[in-house]
Amino acid sequence: HINIMQPFDNIVKAVSTPSLSSMFFIMFIYNIGTGFFIAFWGVVLATKFGFTQSGVGGFFSYYGIMMFITQGIIVRKLSGKIADYKILRYSIILVGIFIVIGYFVPTNHITWLFYILPLLAVCSALTRAFSTALLLSLSPAEIYGGVLGINSSTLALSQAIPAILAGYLASHHVMLPIVTGGVFIIFSGCLFRY
Repeated sequence: HINIMQPFDNIVKAVSTPSLSSMFFIMFIYNIGTGFFIAFWGVVLATKFGFTQSGVGGFFSYYGIMMFITQGIIVRKLSGKIADYKILRYSIILVGIFIVIGYFVPTNHITWLFYILPLLAVCSALTRAFSTALLLSLSPAEIYGGVLGINSSTLALSQAIPAILAGYLASHHVMLPIVTGGVFIIFSGCLFRY
């Protein structure tokens, strides 16, 4: 028979498993950081570097292509050959570091952004793919659905926080949301202890 409480039981089991709950928290902090970057980097490109609207669009298209290539080639080659947690130990912190480096790029060296961006995209794609893989490897098969559901919910919640705070931070300094995002991500990488 159908147990309508089973999905809720799976969620309770997932969040009450220490290794899973800590990973959910780490990715929650990480996603807050990336939320700041995604929500506000376009503003920085326009105000600090003088990008036009089409230039900002082109920049993010370039970022998306780099993410696609990473997921299609690099993730596939690494999957199963290197443990998820070994990749995440480096990829999470490197995302934050590359974002903070973007903060320090001088306005007369815009091309540096296009050297940093592929590295950021690679580390972001690796983190996204292997964090999900690690969550599933830490989970009993019968609660995969609950784990993926919680992961999606924490992602949605984490994206709301930068949207609320970015305007306030930017009123103090246009780059402050970017630095804040980078710090959140580096902090999440420091919390990663798998």
